[in-house]
Amino acid sequence: MRDYCPSRREQKKLKAKKVKARKVRRSKKKSSFFNWQKLSLFFISLFLLILLGLLLFYLVKNQLIKRHQLKRNQQLLIVDDKQAFAWVVFTPVEQKIKVFDFSRFSLQHWTKEELDKELSRDEQILFYSLIFNAFVDQVIDYPQQSLSEEKKAQFEDFLLNELKSRGAKNLVFYLEHGQVTWEWFSDYEVSSKEEKQRLLANFLERNTAASYGKLFECPVAVINSSEVSGMATAFAQLLEKDGFSVVRRDSGQDILAESSLLIDPNIVACQSLLDRFQQLMPSKAVNFDRELAQQYRAGAVIFLAEDLAQLRIRAFDFFHDGF
Repeated sequence: MRDYCPSRREQKKLKAKKVKARKVRRSKKKSSFFNWQKLSLFFISLFLLILLGLLLFYLVKNQLIKRHQLKRNQQLLIVDDKQAFAWVVFTPVEQKIKVFDFSRFSLQHWTKEELDKELSRDEQILFYSLIFNAFVDQVIDYPQQSLSEEKKAQFEDFLLNELKSRGAKNLVFYLEHGQVTWEWFSDYEVSSKEEKQRLLANFLERNTAASYGKLFECPVAVINSSEVSGMATAFAQLLEKDGFSVVRRDSGQDILAESSLLIDPNIVACQSLLDRFQQLMPSKAVNFDRELAQQYRAGAVIFLAEDLAQLRIRAFDFFHDGF
């Protein structure tokens, strides 16, 4: 039996079918590869978009934190009916909020007559700063008269709402969003007044010193322009504790009625002192005169007059006599 041999025409058709079959197989392979390529590209693009979104979120969050970050410790004095009974310290470096409960011991020898004397809102911060020999940033009334670690949540809610009402954005952000811990210092276990005063003095010494270093770029002169001695030294100690560089403390030739600040407008670093002065004495005059400031060889000059002397007599001596 003779083998079958297709004609040339049939051979061409068979060859064409094989070529077409190979092309179809190649096409399917390319299509499959292309689909996987597109899918991989989609997932890579999605991953990159998510990564970019996370990066942008981190950058925005980081900028927001920097914007609201406390530059230094913030001191809050808690009072009830003008009686101080707690000191709250916001410490950004340690990421802590420290509360010292006085249990009213600091006012045992503060007479009712002293309490009834009128104290303006502008004088409050300076008045209590002089009492405790440390700058107070805010004085807050807490009428509940009960403050303890067990009631921390209640106090935290009150403090948050109070700071919001005052527009204290940085402190609110720190309290509400910061990963901070609380430390509660109580004097209930201390019996004697002397021991309580020593405990408070140590607490203030540790927590009210400047947390951002010395500001040497703005040398400060403190001039006592009142009849009460020791004013320049006392106020210079407050400034140095708050980080300012006091290069001169002296008595003025003239007795002045109102305290004031003289500042060299060309020294940018003195803006910090200007801000602090206006916080402590918001109603006092501020004068800008480079030539006059240079006569005192300082970037800023604080003149302490009779108005501050009267406040010091009321506040400073009576408390620190016990230390």
